[in-house]
Amino acid sequence: MDLEVRLGETPVGVLSRSSDRGDATRFRFYDSYKALVDRPVLGQVYEDHLDEVWGATQLLPPFFSNLLPEGMLREYIADKVGVHRDRELFLLAHLGLDLPGAVVVRPLTALDAIEEPALDTLARREHDNLRFSLAGVQLKFSMMRTDDKLVLPMHGQTGHWIVKLPDQRYAQVPETEWSTMTWARAAGIEIPNFELVPLNRLEGIPQQFLNGTERLCYAIERFDRAPHGRVHMEDFAQVFGIYGSQKYDVHNFESIGNVIYRLCGLDDLRAYVRRLVFMVMSGNGDAHHKNWSLLYPDRLNPRLSPAYDLVSTVHYIENEKLALKFAGQRDFSAVTVAGFERMARKLGLDPTALVAWVTEDVERCWTAWSDAPAWPLPAAARAAIDAHLQRLRKMPGSIIRLG
Repeated sequence: MDLEVRLGETPVGVLSRSSDRGDATRFRFYDSYKALVDRPVLGQVYEDHLDEVWGATQLLPPFFSNLLPEGMLREYIADKVGVHRDRELFLLAHLGLDLPGAVVVRPLTALDAIEEPALDTLARREHDNLRFSLAGVQLKFSMMRTDDKLVLPMHGQTGHWIVKLPDQRYAQVPETEWSTMTWARAAGIEIPNFELVPLNRLEGIPQQFLNGTERLCYAIERFDRAPHGRVHMEDFAQVFGIYGSQKYDVHNFESIGNVIYRLCGLDDLRAYVRRLVFMVMSGNGDAHHKNWSLLYPDRLNPRLSPAYDLVSTVHYIENEKLALKFAGQRDFSAVTVAGFERMARKLGLDPTALVAWVTEDVERCWTAWSDAPAWPLPAAARAAIDAHLQRLRKMPGSIIRLG
């Protein structure tokens, strides 16, 4: 089984399944892609290794594995396809027309010629419109806006909005995310358009996902979809070449900052520092590798993407920790002035200038937090953030003392 990988209309390479070696998968680049003068970037992990063949057993190589959904949505789609959730090549064949970024994957062989009954069966279900992929555990859908409704697109169409349904584990997550994102925007962080949407404005969502008691969902406009077409992106699990199961491990916040500075420049590092400060002050313990991304507006040069998935989690998780390490620790209190000075020195920057950024960002966050009573933030969440801020303020060397 061979799948052709494209970036928009540009042929990039082939993913191949070796049936005589179980579910081993190999990816190789086309010579024509390697020879392009203005070659669009597929992923940073490949840039210095275009002549290599990238392999994996059962799972896809990490870059492609991270294009697939996690959690409940993967379980649902795998059940529809009729394959195990870890048979990723077949899931990618099913979802390949609407993946994150500009990646498009199409079988080189007609599906009805593949000796895989589940795929052959599913290929004939033209009414099945769950043919998009969004990474992440929370249940979310890629949808199209039509008038005052958000509609799950049919096969072959792409959604321009991500819709997150109420969480089955935690109360009022849509309201909490909307409030956190509103706070972030007021603090000067670049955010796509977003809104709270009543569930009765959604069309095409399987009923089994709408049976809860909460009636609001969270919708955000996709920055990898634009009027002129798809915009390529990759999250930092893809950048580092790790699997989604490792998204809380392996690298740290300093590593992400180093990549952003080296690839995207000082302005994007400035934006990254602002988001780190906000992450600490808002009590966001879920800013893992897949919640930071690079965007390729011109297909060649990466930029830090707009912010997404900013949610205060200190209300939901007792004794919440950082998703990744900072200064070798996971405690929020580890994000100190000294830690930012150390990061600046590692990057070859003036520590005084970087701390000045942090001071400005702390002040912006404090000022924006004063508007919290007007947001639909649950009272318990507001109280938890207040307690979190006061706790950090008492810590020696805390950035919060700068505000």
